[in-house]
Amino acid sequence: MCGCLPRRQPLAVAVSLVFLSIGAARAQTYPLPEITSGTTLTYEQYYDGNVVPVGVIQGSVTIHPVPPYPAQLGGAGISVFRGATVTINPNLGTPGQVSVTSDYRAGAPNDALYIANGTVNIVASSAGVLLTGNGTSVHGVYMPESSSGNSLLTGANVTIVTNGQTADGMRPYGATSTINLSNTSITVNGQDSWGVRSWGGSNITLTNSTVTANGAKVAGGGGVQVYNGSVATLNGNSTITTGVDGNLGLNAESGGTLNTNTDPGTAGTVTVSTTGAGSHAVRIGTASGNLNRLSLSTTQNATYGLLVNGTSTVTGSQIAVNTLGTSAYGMWISGSTTATLNGGSITTQGQTAYGLLAGSGAATVNVSDFAIATHGTQAYGIYGWTGSTTNFAGGSITTDQASTYGIYANAGTVNLLRSSATGAGTSITTAGTNAYAVRIQNGGLFNATGASIRATGAGTAAIVFDAPPTITGATVSAPTPGLPTLPATTPLVPSSDPPPPLAIVTPVPAAPTDLGSDIVAPLAGPLPGPRAAPARVGGYNMTLQDTTVTSDSGVALWVYGGIANVNLVNATLTGGGGAINATTRSGLGATLNLDASHSTLTGRIFTDATSTSVVNLSNNSVWHVTQSSNVTALNNTNSLIDFPVTSLLTSAPTSQGSYRNVTIGNNYVGNGGTVALNTYLNEGGALSNQYSDRLLIQGAASGSTVLQIKPTSGSPGRLTSPSGVTTNDEGISVVQVAGASTVNAFSLSGGYVVAQNSPYEYRLYAYGPGSVHGTADAAQNLVSTGGGYWDYRLQSAYVSPEGPVDPEEPGTPGGEIEEPVPPDARREVAPQVASYLSAPAAFLQAGWADLDSLHRRLGEVRDDRELGRDRGPGEMFMRGYGGGFKYRSNQSFQTFGYDMNVDYGAIQVGGNLFKHFTENGTWRFGAAGSMGWLHYEPNAIDGPSSTRASTYRLYGYGTYQSQKGWYVDGIVSLGWFNGRTTTDARGDVAPMRGNSYAASIEGGYPLALPYGMSLEPQMQFIGQHLAFDNIVDGDGLAVNIGSQNQVTGRFGVRLTRAFDVGTGRVTPYFGVDVIHAFVAGTGVQVGETMFQTGKYGDSMLVSLGVNSVQGNSFSLYGRVSYQKSFGTAGMRGVLVNVGAKYLF
Repeated sequence: MCGCLPRRQPLAVAVSLVFLSIGAARAQTYPLPEITSGTTLTYEQYYDGNVVPVGVIQGSVTIHPVPPYPAQLGGAGISVFRGATVTINPNLGTPGQVSVTSDYRAGAPNDALYIANGTVNIVASSAGVLLTGNGTSVHGVYMPESSSGNSLLTGANVTIVTNGQTADGMRPYGATSTINLSNTSITVNGQDSWGVRSWGGSNITLTNSTVTANGAKVAGGGGVQVYNGSVATLNGNSTITTGVDGNLGLNAESGGTLNTNTDPGTAGTVTVSTTGAGSHAVRIGTASGNLNRLSLSTTQNATYGLLVNGTSTVTGSQIAVNTLGTSAYGMWISGSTTATLNGGSITTQGQTAYGLLAGSGAATVNVSDFAIATHGTQAYGIYGWTGSTTNFAGGSITTDQASTYGIYANAGTVNLLRSSATGAGTSITTAGTNAYAVRIQNGGLFNATGASIRATGAGTAAIVFDAPPTITGATVSAPTPGLPTLPATTPLVPSSDPPPPLAIVTPVPAAPTDLGSDIVAPLAGPLPGPRAAPARVGGYNMTLQDTTVTSDSGVALWVYGGIANVNLVNATLTGGGGAINATTRSGLGATLNLDASHSTLTGRIFTDATSTSVVNLSNNSVWHVTQSSNVTALNNTNSLIDFPVTSLLTSAPTSQGSYRNVTIGNNYVGNGGTVALNTYLNEGGALSNQYSDRLLIQGAASGSTVLQIKPTSGSPGRLTSPSGVTTNDEGISVVQVAGASTVNAFSLSGGYVVAQNSPYEYRLYAYGPGSVHGTADAAQNLVSTGGGYWDYRLQSAYVSPEGPVDPEEPGTPGGEIEEPVPPDARREVAPQVASYLSAPAAFLQAGWADLDSLHRRLGEVRDDRELGRDRGPGEMFMRGYGGGFKYRSNQSFQTFGYDMNVDYGAIQVGGNLFKHFTENGTWRFGAAGSMGWLHYEPNAIDGPSSTRASTYRLYGYGTYQSQKGWYVDGIVSLGWFNGRTTTDARGDVAPMRGNSYAASIEGGYPLALPYGMSLEPQMQFIGQHLAFDNIVDGDGLAVNIGSQNQVTGRFGVRLTRAFDVGTGRVTPYFGVDVIHAFVAGTGVQVGETMFQTGKYGDSMLVSLGVNSVQGNSFSLYGRVSYQKSFGTAGMRGVLVNVGAKYLF
């Protein structure tokens, strides 16, 4: 620790002791309290606080000590100690630069400015202050630790230049030393010199300043170095530059601290640039850093933007790193370091120049919202080396050259997370041959949440997992030496670079038209016998959550040997060359356990002959099988295995090569899962005439799985049993199981499938050991040998009036009795067909109820005339009506006749627009509108279906009421309807839309009878035209119900008796009508099949009604009718009508 005297060379100290007695006779020379402008001083300005406690130096002053030095003085320009305070103000006196120079002289102090327990304040000015040190260890500013008190240097516009070996621009040390300068320039030109070198707890702050290190490096030099507890802070637009090989821009060692832009109130970016070989921008070893708004750049090979090791702690934000050289890493963080960096970018241009290298050692690197880009070969975005953990949140990683990985986890752990600031995940994009987006090796771990991972290079996998041979709790180390121990105050000695990855041995390519060019083709036939599924060992060593993984032309996930426990949660794997490969590495087969929850796989899953794979799909996961695939075991829980429609299927539907198989080497378990297959629905039979995707299971099948059959375009829907006998070699095989299974292990979605051109159903029949349908045919076996397997086949379905017709057990082999289809059976059609064929009768019944009769619409109009109430200009009415009916068809069961239940209700509102009175009668002209609700359900053995529709009509009517009692009533109407047809099997299967047009003419003539009664014969004709929209339903069937026309005649009589009550009248009546339909049933086309509908039919109508006149303006009326069909077809049911009328 320094006392009060300036530092001196040993010779000077010895001379002082020898001539101690003489020295008292020679007076000490001290500076004047104020040094005025124009002064040139050639001796040290020695400010002793006991003699000159306060000093001022004006502008335009030069201080340059020249030997021989005065007594007790040395070669320092200015020395301040014992509490003295000196102000250097170039603005005072004659403004101008204050120049202070110290030259090296043997035996003399040699620093431009020396402060020990003193204070120097340099006032900002345009002229500034120049501090120059010439010679070995002649520093611009020297501030040793003082036992007498603190030392402080503050100021601005200072220029410091040193020109000697180990001559630092500023060298403060000790906890008593503090420097705070702004707009300062420091240049050091000598060997092993630092712009700032500080230790022992000193504190230095530079703001908007420049440090340039030009001296050669032997022991070490550079811009700023702090260690042993010292702190250096650079703020604003400060710049650190070094162009010398081996020099460092910023360096913190052994407890030192580096800060940049920690004051948010000071704008700017600290820039560190190095152009020498091995010259790193920032080096922190067993020290601390708080780095913000920092730009780092290096240009030479093996130079790093940010190098951190030992037991260090680094935090920061808004850091930009650019490197140009080979093996020039953007950041290398190793040892036991913890680094947390938010926001920034890393860009490298050279070969093997990694963006971020973590490890070796237990380094923990937390990086968020960074953009990492590498542009050289084998230049990985992130390299997670032995023992390290890297958490990368948000941001992006891009590489654009061959063999450049976005992430390489080599015995280290890399986790991709969402940004806490934006919630966004990480985006990884790689381009170039073998430029994998992610590669995991030597026991490395990789997990991702919210990430987008994409490899765009030809045949390049998105994730390659060189899985470990065993999974234990210990970290597997890469075969690479660790970094050497860092000396306390010396820069890092470069260690061996981390190793490149092992090459993936590319298997012999398969034919491009089969499986692509990057992996071995699966075996041409079924795998030889059941294969044992691997036992699950350890926890997950890769989890992808809310993550998308894509390889444009390669495999999304390639497990390359070893044990891989992979967990997908709401993730997507898509590969142009496949979703997953599990292949052998150096004789070590891959063992893949894949759990996919609410995730999507698109592409093939391939497992080579010495590898195993267990795929567990759950929670609405989807696997789109784009190519034939094979796995060892497959569990399908509430998920979908889908074989997508391809252009090849569309162009060549009858080529075996257009379809795909999923082969399962061991067991399959279905737990509410679905498998969607493409099948050409023809007559099938011989294997050569069957065209379908298939599920081929070498082991057992258990649980329950729904098969969703997608008819291939152009499927004819032909009969699979033209002989009338249903056997086990007919139809189309879609699933085969070599081991144990059950009849109900697989079932069709909705119970049936139809071709687009045919309404006739195929159903699924299971043949196998113990099946009620009999054993499977040995000649159809694709999974084993012989007939002891299960075969699930699509075959034409038959129904009889009693229900479905199933194939039955044929008996013992060799004595089969072929059971023909029963004579009263017919082919089963899709359930909705019954609704299509029933639609004309149901909608005609609704139209008939809408038009109805005059008295149902307006009540007893004659009562208004007889009571003198009809002289007003108009009237309004409203009525509600409806009923339930049962329809009986004249078509037989064999010709697809369906009875049905019909419910219809409606409201109608209208009124007279014009009324004209003559001597002979009254003319009424009016308009009305109605809205109705129709629901009908056919009684079909083919399966339940129903249609609900809303009907809308507009009416115009005219009525002539003769004074003699007879009337003529005419109506014209137009309308439309809109509804849906549903089935139990498919749910909402088709719309039911169209337009309706109708006209009615009605007449009646009352005949007087005794006792005040009247008998009124009536006749009415109603013509209807229904125009149904053509549709394509949920089964792909084109439906043309077309135009349906009907003319209905009503012939009947009505018996009435009026009773006057007070100021009104009540008129009850009884009616009987016969309804006759003049038009028989018409055609309805479904697919390419034309069906004949049942005719509307004839019926008798018996009615009871009453009309009540209340006062001069209001009437109420109602009627209940029972309709009873007769003949071969017609409606039976009850129709209720209630209305009110108001005269005005």
